[in-house]
Amino acid sequence: WGIFTRYPWINELIDFRFSAQVISPLAGRMNTPIEDVVLNPENVNERTVRKLMKNAIENISRGLARQFVQWMETGKETTRDGQTNYRSCLKNIKVPSLFIAGSRDHVAVPESVRFAYDQAGSKKKEFILLGPEVGAHVDYCHTGLVLGDHAIDDVYPRVLEWFETYGMEKDSRGFVARMFHRIRRRRRRRELAGDVRRRRRHQGLPPGVIRA
Repeated sequence: WGIFTRYPWINELIDFRFSAQVISPLAGRMNTPIEDVVLNPENVNERTVRKLMKNAIENISRGLARQFVQWMETGKETTRDGQTNYRSCLKNIKVPSLFIAGSRDHVAVPESVRFAYDQAGSKKKEFILLGPEVGAHVDYCHTGLVLGDHAIDDVYPRVLEWFETYGMEKDSRGFVARMFHRIRRRRRRRELAGDVRRRRRHQGLPPGVIRA
C-alpha cells in the first residue's frame, strides 16, 4: 500500500482486474517480487495461481483506497467520519475466536494477527502460527492458508476442530437473562440504525446510498 501513498493516481489509472486476467496464463511460471510476497511455491501450485489471477483479483474503489492510505498516514484505523476506531473495537469481540497466522505471511504478518488476538475480548481464544514448528508441512503464506495444497491437512482440520468444540455451544444463561440480552441487542440495533439515518440526512444522502 505504500505505493498508493506515494502515487495515489495509480489506483485510478490501472485496471487491476483486467491486468490480472491478461497475465494469468503466465502466473506461477515466473518468479516475481509480488509472488514472493503473497505466495509460497512449495504450497501453492501454478494452476491455483493462474485461477486466482483469472477470477479473484478485483479493482479497489476510490473511497476504500483513500481510506487505506489515510490509515497508513495517521496510524489509526477508523471509520471515514473518525468516530469509530477499529483497533479499539477488538475488545468487543466476545465470541470464541481462532486466530491463524502464516509463518511466511507478508500481508497479514504474524505480528498483526497476534495483536488482534491479544486485543480480542473473548475468554476463549487461540493463536496459531502455522509453520513446520507446529507440525505443518510448510511455512504458510497469505494465499496458502486457504488455497494451499497442504491446507486440507494443516488448516481445515484445526478450524473444524475449533467449530466442533465451540461452534455448537449452548447458551448457559437462563431464559430471563437471554430475553433481556435479546432486548438490549435489538435496542442497540435500533440506536445504530438511527445514527446511520441521521448521518445520511446530515450528508444529504438518500436511503441506501453509500458515498465512496
